[in-house]
Order: sequence, then structure tokens, then C-alpha cells
Amino acid sequence: MPLLLETIIVSHDERILSEYSEVLLRPASSFPRSDVELLLDFVELAEEHVNAELLLLGLPDLNDLPFLDVREQRRRRRVACR
Repeated sequence: MPLLLETIIVSHDERILSEYSEVLLRPASSFPRSDVELLLDFVELAEEHVNAELLLLGLPDLNDLPFLDVREQRRRRRVACR
């Protein structure tokens, strides 16, 4: 239960927002474009935007790299603030 007592900060960069948009606008999702745009506008305002550096790692799925880049940038920022 400790997680429920903590503040969660969700971070993103442009690549992640682009992937969210692509997935949510697929025909299989059947979300109206206006709803997707509204959700993405909220995500941009509510989440923390990060200018992540590209990590040169050999991942099985390179589409996962933006998420790892953003996590690493947040970790570096936390360490620098200590």
C-alpha cells in the first residue's frame, strides 16, 4: 500500500505522445479523433514533459526505447536534485 500514499509523476516525450496517438487512432481502437485529441491534450498538461537523450542500447523491441530514455532522464534529474 505505500504506493497509494505516494505521488506518481508520469513523464513523456514527443515520441511517446506520438505512439499514444498512433495506437489510439488505429481502427481497432475505434476512439473518435476528438476524444483522442482531448486525452492527449490532458496528458501533455498533466504529465511531465522530458527532453530525453537517446540511449544506445540493444533492445529486442526498439519501439520501447523512448520509454527507457524518459525513465533514465527522470532518474538523472532526481539524482541531480539530491
